[in-house]
Amino acid sequence: LLSLIILLFAHSLLLAISTLSIALLLLSSISCAMNEVPLCLPFPYCTVYVLGEADRSSASSPDQHTDSPETTELRKLQNTEDSDDSGMSSITSRRSTRVRSDDQSSSTSKKTECIVKSTDMSEEMQKEAMQVAIDAMSKFRVEKDIATYIKEEFDKRYQPSWHCVVGRNFGSYVTHETNHFIYFYIQHVAVMLFKTGL
Repeated sequence: LLSLIILLFAHSLLLAISTLSIALLLLSSISCAMNEVPLCLPFPYCTVYVLGEADRSSASSPDQHTDSPETTELRKLQNTEDSDDSGMSSITSRRSTRVRSDDQSSSTSKKTECIVKSTDMSEEMQKEAMQVAIDAMSKFRVEKDIATYIKEEFDKRYQPSWHCVVGRNFGSYVTHETNHFIYFYIQHVAVMLFKTGL
C-alpha cells in the first residue's frame, strides 16, 4: 500500500512538473512575441536601408525621420565602440548605411527600414531582395507564405535553387553559391535568402 501511494505521488508530481514547464514555455513564447525587438541589435557590420513603400492608410511611426532627396544616397554613420570593465571592447555598429527609394515623394510614402546583418551579394541584388521581401510582407501575413513568395520571385529572376527562411528566432549555418546570400531584418522579422548549386 505504501509503494502504491509513493508511486501515485511520484506520478502526480511528474505530471505537475511537466504541466508547469509547458505553461512556462508557452508564457515565455507569448511574452517574446509581444515584446518589441529593437531594429538594430548590437552586431558588427550592420547595414541599414530605408526603402520607400506606398502608403496603406497607416500613419508612420513618430521615430521615423524623413530624409531630403539630397541625402538619400549612401550615408555612413559614425562607429560606436563601448568598453566594459574587463577592457574588452564591443562594436555595436561598425558600418551603417541608409538608403531611401526615390520612386515616390516623401509625403506619400511610408518608409520601411531594412537592416542587413550579413551578405555575400551585389548591392543591386540586395536591394531587390529587400524590395521583394517588403512586397511579400504586404501581401501575406504567414511567414511560410512570405518565404515561398520570395523564393519563387528569385527563382524566376535569377534561375532556380533559391532557398528562403523567414522568422523571428532561428539560428543557421548554410552553404551557398558565392555572391548569392543575404540575411536581413525588416522591422522584427528576419529573412535569410540564399542560392545553392545543383
